[in-house]
Amino acid sequence: MPKPRPPGLVRIGDGPSQRVTVAEAIAMAQQHHARGELKIAEHLYVRVLDVEPGNGRALSYLGVLRHQTGRNSEAVTLMRKAVERHPREVNFIFNLGKVHQTLGELPQAIEAYRRALEIDPRQPQAHCNLGNALHQQGKLTEALEQFERGMAACPDSSILRDLYLCALNYLPRPDLAAIFAAHRKFGELFESPSIRLAPRSAPAGGEANDRRLRIGYLSPDFKQHSVAHFIEPVLAAHDKKRFEVFCYSNNLIADDVTQRIRSKADHWRLVANLSDDEVAGRIQADAIDILVDLAGHTPLNRLTVFARMPAPVQVTWLGYPNTTGLASMDYRITDALADPVGASEVFHTEKLVRLPECFSCFQAPTPCPPVAPPPSVKTGHITFGSFNNAMKITPEVVAVWSKILGQVAGSRLILKYQGLDSAYMTELLRGQFAAHSVSPERLDILGKDLGQFEHMQRYNAVDIGLDPFPYNGTTTTLDALWMGVPVVVLAGCNHAGRVGVSQMGNLGLQELVAKDGDDYVGLAVALANDAPRLAALRSGMRDRMIASPLMDVPRFTRHLEEAFRSMWSEHAASIRR
Repeated sequence: MPKPRPPGLVRIGDGPSQRVTVAEAIAMAQQHHARGELKIAEHLYVRVLDVEPGNGRALSYLGVLRHQTGRNSEAVTLMRKAVERHPREVNFIFNLGKVHQTLGELPQAIEAYRRALEIDPRQPQAHCNLGNALHQQGKLTEALEQFERGMAACPDSSILRDLYLCALNYLPRPDLAAIFAAHRKFGELFESPSIRLAPRSAPAGGEANDRRLRIGYLSPDFKQHSVAHFIEPVLAAHDKKRFEVFCYSNNLIADDVTQRIRSKADHWRLVANLSDDEVAGRIQADAIDILVDLAGHTPLNRLTVFARMPAPVQVTWLGYPNTTGLASMDYRITDALADPVGASEVFHTEKLVRLPECFSCFQAPTPCPPVAPPPSVKTGHITFGSFNNAMKITPEVVAVWSKILGQVAGSRLILKYQGLDSAYMTELLRGQFAAHSVSPERLDILGKDLGQFEHMQRYNAVDIGLDPFPYNGTTTTLDALWMGVPVVVLAGCNHAGRVGVSQMGNLGLQELVAKDGDDYVGLAVALANDAPRLAALRSGMRDRMIASPLMDVPRFTRHLEEAFRSMWSEHAASIRR
């Protein structure tokens, strides 16, 4: 018979001395957890619970881990036990709310966040997630008000202000001056000369313009993420004789995409566990010439690193459709269709650099199914579709899409996004469309597929894509087009609402760009009623994309590199002055 385990000690290995206290075991598990060593962390949490079945920290953290690995029902069970045993532990309540939110169970998530804030109103992440949950319900005004309450309670939280700024991009009638002022406020709060690093010394003879430049890309999204579709091909196509590429990854999560991206960089730096000062110091030590932000105000960004000015030239690109608001950010990369000349400059702290054709270049997912004929040929009815974030399906979008369904007899609409297939979200969306006389059975509401191939296969059930507004799709639109699905877009007044204009303009499909809501309805209805045109667009769309600037990676990368060279020339000239 095995010897009984000493009370309060956790066996972490087979050796006679490998017993530690519960607190030590949890600390070790958290260290492995933070490093992404999930199997080891899980083993340690389970060992703790063998000794103390009611240990709240082990229950909650194991719940987080199982949520991260897709075992959500187990996660909820563990987290509920933690909350039941420790009803005033804010972090346990918050973690439970986060899992409910991921599952699309928004009422339960909102209840948990509000309970956590009642106990401690100075919890910035609870304010963040409560605001996001309200936004997912389509309550943008309430979400903005919640973010404002959170910013008042937690004025030092850059994350709260990030989410507030992101939410402003969804306003149906945006006040561009007010939105710009809010972004400038971020810079005023989190930039200060006192945190800036001392500029690195210029080499003898100044900063030569013809030497190999060191480019640093900083992002949390070097993984399966929309940003990866656009940055991976550029990294592969960079002229490594003229540019030395560094990737600074701000995410502990790694997957197959991470490994591919890592293989395309000259240098890889994991900075997720480093402070802003440490990251800035590492970048300066690497002597980066041009540091490129790929996240803007989206989650896990490191804009506060840029505020420290670790590189002589700093650029924002790709991940966010607006200004950063930072005086320390020198440039923002865009194009003339997404940001028309003369219309956008006044709303940016950065100098706008417009690439000659498009502001990004797309890499199609692989493996990918072939394009199928229009599904209406078999079904006998038109199927519209949008695979966009639920936050983009605003009340104004629901009203316009309902008009389209009302004018195309027998048509259906597929909505697809992670969490949309929860009972709550399905009922919520059906109710929103029912208010515009669209019967529930005309909506097919889907959640996340197991793999990328299965996700792309869903587009073969869609005849016509509907782009949301005022915040357009980006990757979702290009995915649809790659699968042969023509997409109707609405031209907005800023970058978030003009991505579709850029994409369609670069494809030579300006006729799919609507000028207002009525025009949008008219274009969608006309296309639905023109079967030959629909079939021709579908059969030729993939070839059209391959021949367009949107997928000409070498050409796009040369344009980007020329822009970098021009930026560096300006910097070198300023040194000489």
